Amino acid sequence: MIRDRELVEKWHTQVLEPARAEVEQFLARFPDRRTLSIPFERCGTDYRFTRPLLREPDRTLGAGRRALGEFVDAEYDADVEDDDRIYLRISDLPESARCALGEVGADHLNRLLVVEGTVAATAESAPRLVTAAFQCERCGEVETVVQRTRRLRRPGGCSSCSRGRLALSPRRSEYVDAREVRLRDGERTLPVHLEHDLVDAVGVGDEVDLVAIPRARADDETTAVDLELEGISVARATSA
Repeated sequence: MIRDRELVEKWHTQVLEPARAEVEQFLARFPDRRTLSIPFERCGTDYRFTRPLLREPDRTLGAGRRALGEFVDAEYDADVEDDDRIYLRISDLPESARCALGEVGADHLNRLLVVEGTVAATAESAPRLVTAAFQCERCGEVETVVQRTRRLRRPGGCSSCSRGRLALSPRRSEYVDAREVRLRDGERTLPVHLEHDLVDAVGVGDEVDLVAIPRARADDETTAVDLELEGISVARATSA
C-alpha cells in the first residue's frame, strides 16, 4: 500500500506543480473561497495514485490538502494550513467510476464515484460545524477539532490540566454553509450533502453528474444504516 507521504509527493508533482495558475486563483479567493478544482485526468495514469483516489478518497484527499498547504508555503509564502477547510473538487471521473444511483450499496461506501440523476428536492441551507472548539471548564484552555464528517469528533481531554471537562463552545467554533438535496433516478432517491460553493450549485429539476462519496448514516439504536452521498463536485449531465 502506498504511504501517506508518497501520496503527498504525487499531489505535488502530478497535480499542483503543473497547476500553478489554478493555485494562484485559489489563493486570490482564499479564505472566502476554499475550493481548488481538479479534473481527474490531471492526476495522470499512475495507478498508485489514481487507485487510492477512487478507493480511499478520504486518505488521498487529505494528502492533497497537506500537499497544497506545503506547496503554497514553499512557492507563495502564504498561510494555508492543512487544518484549514479546503475543498478539492475532483471532476470528470472515468466511466469505470460511474454507478447507477439504484445500485449504490455497501461495496461503494467511502469510495469516490459518479452518479447521474435529477434533483428532486432541496432543503434550506444551514450552517454546519467544521472546526469545533471545546473549552475546559477547569482551566479555561480551548481545544479545537476539525470535523471531517457529520458525526461530532471530540478531543481526548484537556492538554493543559488533563482533568477538566471539555464543553463545546459554539462562539469559538467555525462553520460552513451546507444544504441537503435529494437526487432521484427511477424509483430510488438518495440524500446528497453539499457544502460551501456547492450549496447553490443545483436546483430542482436539474439533471446532474454528481461526483460523490457514499456514506453510511446510522444512530446508536440499530445496526441498519441509511445511505447518503457527500457531494465532491457537480456538473450538468451529458444527456441533458
